Amino acid sequence: MADRGGLRVTKGVFVRTSGMIRTARKRRRSGLLRQRTMPFVRTPRPGKRLGRKPSKDSGVSHAKRAELSAHHPVHVTLKWCEGLPTLREGCAERILLAAFRIANAQDGLRVTAYSIQSNHVHLICEADDRTTLSTRMQGMKVRITHGLNKLWGREGAVFADRYHREDLTTPRQVRNCIRYVLQNVFRHRVECEVPNRHRPDPYSSGKWFTGWREAELTPDEASLASAPVAKPGTWLLKTGWRKHGRLSIHDRPAGA
Repeated sequence: MADRGGLRVTKGVFVRTSGMIRTARKRRRSGLLRQRTMPFVRTPRPGKRLGRKPSKDSGVSHAKRAELSAHHPVHVTLKWCEGLPTLREGCAERILLAAFRIANAQDGLRVTAYSIQSNHVHLICEADDRTTLSTRMQGMKVRITHGLNKLWGREGAVFADRYHREDLTTPRQVRNCIRYVLQNVFRHRVECEVPNRHRPDPYSSGKWFTGWREAELTPDEASLASAPVAKPGTWLLKTGWRKHGRLSIHDRPAGA
């Protein structure tokens, strides 16, 4: 048996001596020996993803959106956060229309109809594909958020959630959606905000709509040239829906 630097050798086996144990205890007390701790990293389970959970009340799925055909218009709904001023008063409409014009000036997206309600907006759009629609809508939301926050003297989010999208694939579906959007004010029981029931809602694109049954509502070329909405490009919006008849100013959307 031999003692080598605090290690006792017994039959070829090294054994710690009491001196080594006392030294280790002193170093541990002084903080020289500390147990290493690894940071906790959250690993998602298969099929799960990290990030902000969607609001339970939003009604908008956060799943990956389906592909979009350039031949199919889409009905887009944008909802505002609670507690904000109404969009149907003051200069809010001007900010929204400016955002629509910028969107129409870019490639790949056309806003062909709209309806501004107190806390949400309905749009009928045409887009080249899913990615283009998503990119252009995101840019529009940023411009609207900046403009409204400046108008209202506030900061923070304006939109309650991502936009809701409904693809329009048949002439009947497109006709019903046009009626729903342009006459949406009557669905929310705010007819008092329409000064003349024989004219389109002033907070909609009805004044530039060319599909009214009443001839006196047909806009002239000069008015169309300055409109904040684009001319439709798809067959469904240009011609297809008309096979079921033009709309009357007295038509009401479902639920009105």
